[in-house]
Amino acid sequence: MSPAVVLRSKFVTPRSSAFNDYINYMDREDAKQHVKMDVLSDKENDFDVFYQFMDYMDDEEKQGELFTSSKDRLDAKEKQTVKELFQLAQQNESPMWQDVISFDNEWLSKQGLYNAVTHTVDETKMRSVVRETMQAMLQAEGMQQSAVWTASLHYNTDNIHVHVATVEPHPTRERMNVLDKESNTWHEEYRAKRKPKTLDKMKSKVANVILDRAHERNKIDELLRGTIRYKKENNISLSSFQKTETLFKEAMNRLPDDRKQWRYGYKSINEARPYINEINKMPPRYLVWGQKVV
Repeated sequence: MSPAVVLRSKFVTPRSSAFNDYINYMDREDAKQHVKMDVLSDKENDFDVFYQFMDYMDDEEKQGELFTSSKDRLDAKEKQTVKELFQLAQQNESPMWQDVISFDNEWLSKQGLYNAVTHTVDETKMRSVVRETMQAMLQAEGMQQSAVWTASLHYNTDNIHVHVATVEPHPTRERMNVLDKESNTWHEEYRAKRKPKTLDKMKSKVANVILDRAHERNKIDELLRGTIRYKKENNISLSSFQKTETLFKEAMNRLPDDRKQWRYGYKSINEARPYINEINKMPPRYLVWGQKVV
């Protein structure tokens, strides 16, 4: 039985050709390739997929848009800004951390995030999963204020997977002496190896966030099913119910993950507030509350 979540991680140094290759591919438009990757393999070349990472950005058949901690998609100017940040990180001798998070599609389907017929996932929820995971990783490594990362969701292999690349434009990690095996000379580099506990935490975070989301979604589904039963029993119009359902789901998708922030006056719910306002405008008998329509 395949594991539900597989995490593969490595880093490349600023002196390596791999770092240059990644930057060069950031704004390249040609040579889109279908890259196969065995997520369970330990072969070094399996990470060559990173060098085609940006080639896939605008190929919607293979993956979703490139995204960051704050942007769901980047325009040409924003992509250039990200590229310049990676170049600055290289100039300042930051390592680049590379992570591939791969999923068992059947497991994703059971959690309500994957449609096997259309071979697509709920990208909004997946971006949220990646963001929470990266926040946990950066916090564990003390880089939450200094690191920049980009990610992209890929559909081009048998298993849905996400690629993430992280750098520090202004490195904060301690420096250490490293032996260059080719020249047999010592030089200083920023420490790149992450703690094993950090990687374990990343994998656990991915699974737990998805399972928590699935639990919340099941509760909403139960609530809506109860509303449908009440609607039938009380002859409530289908169009009014569907509007309430749509507004409710849109509001839930835009609420922050931290439930402590679920306060109407907080700025953190600005994106959800218009939908909440529309729900409040609905006639009272159409509003969903608990398992009843009141």
